[in-house]
Amino acid sequence: MLPSASFEPRQATWQPLTSLADLEQAKNLSQQHPIVIFKHSTECPVSASALRRLEQGWLQDEENSKITIFYLDLLRYRNLSNLIADDFEVKHESPQILVITEGRAAAHLSHHQISYPALQEAIQNLSA
Repeated sequence: MLPSASFEPRQATWQPLTSLADLEQAKNLSQQHPIVIFKHSTECPVSASALRRLEQGWLQDEENSKITIFYLDLLRYRNLSNLIADDFEVKHESPQILVITEGRAAAHLSHHQISYPALQEAIQNLSA
């Protein structure tokens, strides 16, 4: 069964991304530490699968507490999704993960590339 439009991810401490103000907050936070934006289509089975892969691996440990992860329902907030693609110069895909640091997209994953280990690797590569 696909998640409904009111679906809220559970495992990670997700921050909803629903407005331009939220996006500005995300950009500002990325100046302090990496942030993650997960662009999710609530009607897409590939997106639901990517969300499950992320949540299955997400542990509330010391490393994850340093990461702010934003959740964008791109069907409800398509204009915000388009703005993200423009602002971070990353072609829109769904589902999609962007790792943002210092106000720029340092990494992005889409579709079947999305998994918790792949996200961890992208974040670890920031300090390499």
